[in-house]
Amino acid sequence: MLRRRLRESGYILAHEVTSEGHRIGAVALGEKTTGRSYVGEDLRLLAAVTRETSLRVHRLNLEQDFVDEVVARHHMEEMGKFRTQFFAQFAHDLRSPLTSINWGARNLLDGVVGPVTPEQANYLEGIEASARQLVRLVNNLLEVTRLESGMPDVELAPVDLAAITRESVAKLQVTAASRSVELRTAGAESVPMTGQAEKLLEVIDNLLENAIRYSPSGSTVDLFLAANGGGVSLSIEDRGPGIDPDDLELIFEPYRQGSASPHSAQQGFGLGLFVVKSWTERMGGSVEVDNRPDGGARFTIAFPAAAGEERPA
Repeated sequence: MLRRRLRESGYILAHEVTSEGHRIGAVALGEKTTGRSYVGEDLRLLAAVTRETSLRVHRLNLEQDFVDEVVARHHMEEMGKFRTQFFAQFAHDLRSPLTSINWGARNLLDGVVGPVTPEQANYLEGIEASARQLVRLVNNLLEVTRLESGMPDVELAPVDLAAITRESVAKLQVTAASRSVELRTAGAESVPMTGQAEKLLEVIDNLLENAIRYSPSGSTVDLFLAANGGGVSLSIEDRGPGIDPDDLELIFEPYRQGSASPHSAQQGFGLGLFVVKSWTERMGGSVEVDNRPDGGARFTIAFPAAAGEERPA
């Protein structure tokens, strides 16, 4: 059809221009004004012009693709910065009122304005536990914005993993009791290591709260502290549904969550395990997850022992 249209327009020679296997046009010649015929040299020149045109078009397409990619990447970076700034401001705006709710509930439980009845205490403990959970979600948002902003590594110092674990368990006892879940700790009473106490507490809080959320009523969450072979570890096991094998490598990514817990309507932002992995690795440790043979999930964080500490194999 193209050739017929060219002939009807007075062209007698044409050579297709292609790019990446697709026809994008043609170089066409009409009759010479001198009336002479085209010779082999003319045909070779036409073929060379066509090849050069195809190369130039292909190069233009590559340059356009590159520009489109740069613009898209810049747009993604701008959206990432906007998201980070929005979440940081959102978290800051939420943290103050939540802290006030938590502080007020604790004061009432402590009898600052007078004694409370057992029934009132139950309600107040529920308010305090819920406020702490929301504070943790907000803190996770702030932690992610810090991590994505390229914050420097944490400053490490000698700490006791066992003592930090006990602090986390004490903090979340009310949350566990509200779901009729028992927290049990076993293993070494003192586990010296090198780390950052505040970040370790965040790591354990997130793992422990996650285990409680996935635990059925009347079950237990077990924490095992170990110090051997020159390293230390903490394992947290629940009796929940476990983790889908397809999710084992994805649950540590930000804003990714595994299957919802059948035992709790509470859902987070999909940031807790990302925070766990990020801070654990920044403190020189590692985190692993697997499913228990008799049901439930098991998360294990492991670190080198404290400098100067020698552990029996």
